[in-house]
Amino acid sequence: VGEQVASDIKDTVSAAAETAGGWLDQFPQLLSRTLLALAVLVVGLILLKLGKKLIRKLASRKKSKHRVSAGRAKTFGSIISSIYTYILFFALITVILRLFGVDVTSILAAAGVVGVAIAFGAQTMVKDLLAGLFIWGEGSLVVGDLVTLNDLTGTVETITIRTTSIRCYNGDVVTIPNGDIRTVINMT
Repeated sequence: VGEQVASDIKDTVSAAAETAGGWLDQFPQLLSRTLLALAVLVVGLILLKLGKKLIRKLASRKKSKHRVSAGRAKTFGSIISSIYTYILFFALITVILRLFGVDVTSILAAAGVVGVAIAFGAQTMVKDLLAGLFIWGEGSLVVGDLVTLNDLTGTVETITIRTTSIRCYNGDVVTIPNGDIRTVINMT
């Protein structure tokens, strides 16, 4: 019995040493990939900050050059900024996954198949996105306007590609999906 226990312990220690040795062999590669992923993330965050700053400048230039209201220019900047953020984060996630050897093409192919299945459930989101583009394009709402939306009265705080937020008189901030905005009374 003692020899069997000693043999089992010896086998367990050998297996653990093999596993640790394999892990230690992989450690430099894992460390370099992790550091590279962190560098990509830092560069991405810098690009995000610079891109948002550039978008704000373009929006303010559009305001002064084309005599567009400040609220409309701010709305334009907000919508473009949110689109830029989504695209940049998608690209960062894709690059980081590729660094760790994940086959992104198979994930994208599977996402395409799953996307078709989910598309029916995402109709509301698409409706919100399209409505957001129309709100911005028509200029019926801009940040700072005093409005009544769907029987809620307040000042428009933000307009993004998907939602519009208004601050009511009592201080509540109400966020309404753009696709749900039916009635707009603009008192500005």
